[in-house]
Amino acid sequence: MELVINKTQYEKIINEDLGVSRPSIAFANLMYEKLTPKVIDFAKEKKSKVENIIIGVKDISKIWRNDPEDFLDLPITEIRIELGLTYINKTKDKSFATGGGAYGFDSSDESVSYLIRPDKSVPKYLRNELDDSIISKFEIDIFITKNFENTQLDELLFDLRDTILHETNHMLEHYYRLVSGAKEMNPALAYSGTKNYFIPKSVWEVWNDFLFMVYYSEPQEIRAMTQEMYSFRIRKPIEDLKNHKYYIWADKMEKFNADEIFQKLLDSIEEVSPNRMAQILGSLSTRFFKDYYKLSKESGNEPLRILKKETSVQNLMKKMQFRINNAGKQLKRNFVRLYSIES
Repeated sequence: MELVINKTQYEKIINEDLGVSRPSIAFANLMYEKLTPKVIDFAKEKKSKVENIIIGVKDISKIWRNDPEDFLDLPITEIRIELGLTYINKTKDKSFATGGGAYGFDSSDESVSYLIRPDKSVPKYLRNELDDSIISKFEIDIFITKNFENTQLDELLFDLRDTILHETNHMLEHYYRLVSGAKEMNPALAYSGTKNYFIPKSVWEVWNDFLFMVYYSEPQEIRAMTQEMYSFRIRKPIEDLKNHKYYIWADKMEKFNADEIFQKLLDSIEEVSPNRMAQILGSLSTRFFKDYYKLSKESGNEPLRILKKETSVQNLMKKMQFRINNAGKQLKRNFVRLYSIES
């Protein structure tokens, strides 16, 4: 591959417009346009299914016609989406949810994202600028429950658009890491210790809160969350910002205190299973660090220096405090700064 992206160009694309990447917005809008009718039908039918959707160059061509630079910055020529539509025939606290994933690149595996020569339907003046184009793979999941009502459809669609914006930002970062020669994103902190192996529910809730703050402190998640919040910014006034779940989490992160949450964890264990204090703490620690070192190795990344040879839950929380506090401040600052961008 001859295309070389230097660090300055990489950071420009990832951080442009105060955290909002225009190329990924163009593709997010196209994906949203294609998925909206299917989600509307699903909300009416309430039948679970999985659909595989392909958006090809004919639809994508309007992106390069409207803004060739957006296409050159993120030269996707095919979007493959595995759309999971799940109806839960039970009443839940939340009546709907969305989620998703953006697959990274692997030249030997066409079930993920990969690079190919640009399609001949791409205009020659654009093909001359590119060595490769992207076949991108996404996973989008929609969940509705028994208590979902049609009056909530707009909220569901807004949530869908937020998720798509989040995942297209990840795709852009996957691509620029690939072409710049940077290492792939390290999933270790995001996914370590997340499986509950017989931990009491009330204890797990405290631990899971901590894991969410660790996950949200990841640089790639900060960027993707900022991008996702742009969708909120263009439909809601700044007065509503503090009620958004991400702002609430950011505020919790800024105020995170390791000693306080560790004591809360001890109190929760004492309340439900005082005789298993050491066992439960040991189980949480063992599982987290086992996952962390395994995932770091698999992704070709070195563990964080501050976590090397670490074993205890209390020290883990203390060593994550500065990172979590700073991430919370940055997220709040990014969210507020979004309101200085013209929508």
